[in-house]
Amino acid sequence: MIHPILTIIVPIYNVGKYLSRCIDSILYQDFTDFELILIDDGSSDNSGNICDEYAKKDNRIVVVHQQNKGVSSARNRGLDIARGEYITFIDPDDSIELNTFAPNMELLKNNKHIDLIQISVNAVGKDAKYCYISSNRIIRGDEMLGYWYRGNSIPYAIWGKFFRKKIFEKLRFPEGYILAEDLFLIPDILCIINIVLLSEYGCYNYYCTENSSSSFSLSSKVEIKKKNMLDSYLKSLRYIALEGNNLSIQIEFLENYIRIFIKELLKSENIKYINELKLYIPKVIQIDRHLGLKNNIWIVCLNVLGVKSFIRVYNGILKLKCLCGKFRRKDEI
Repeated sequence: MIHPILTIIVPIYNVGKYLSRCIDSILYQDFTDFELILIDDGSSDNSGNICDEYAKKDNRIVVVHQQNKGVSSARNRGLDIARGEYITFIDPDDSIELNTFAPNMELLKNNKHIDLIQISVNAVGKDAKYCYISSNRIIRGDEMLGYWYRGNSIPYAIWGKFFRKKIFEKLRFPEGYILAEDLFLIPDILCIINIVLLSEYGCYNYYCTENSSSSFSLSSKVEIKKKNMLDSYLKSLRYIALEGNNLSIQIEFLENYIRIFIKELLKSENIKYINELKLYIPKVIQIDRHLGLKNNIWIVCLNVLGVKSFIRVYNGILKLKCLCGKFRRKDEI
């Protein structure tokens, strides 16, 4: 069989009312040398039938029906059978703008050193809060760490990107994850790639709708999401603490991630994660000393007081400063 240049992977679960919008936005592209893999992850609505109807009309479409295993499993199934030289992921309730594939495939074809292309992202809907606008720019080395973990032009999400297939030769999404599976993969991807291009061509439309791509019962979602998020934060902390040569970037992200991590710990009160978090506090202090910084005394206090006592002290200080008009309450953990 002739191998297509691009493989598009769409994980599908109960998105019948959005699915045609997504598929049509792909099929209407000027670029035609692609395969579209639709993974029906045990949908109970008409999503599976919609996939089959499209496949009858277009031989570039491959439909896989599988038992309900979750979005990570669906994407992994797509990766297992992908034949394209490049891979992109699109969520079934999202869409892409016209003339997105052609110019970006041309960029990858003519620039073999580029591992990944990030296109612009437009959030659509009443809860839309962001828009990432890309302009042609090459990002290398520690710059990638900065752009990705700040969410500055490179969103955490796996969609809105074109990857060389070699990136996923041994890399797969964590099975069973219904939240933060994208964040979980970022350290692995950063260890593989060397150059990212922010492309001005095309746009990914992210629709702010109820998340229907995850496929677990409501009763099990809360605890699973909590564990998924904490595991992903922990993996990112480990990577940021140990990789890279830009200490200023490291300290910024370690600070931010420990703050986020603390918020999650307060919700879970899981001693395993509290003990894991403490492993990275000495690294932050070490970097602080190297840079001659003095703004991280709160991290030292965290190590001494413990998580809960530290939070009470930290928030008490913020409230006091807020009363003095120096800080806003939103800075509170």
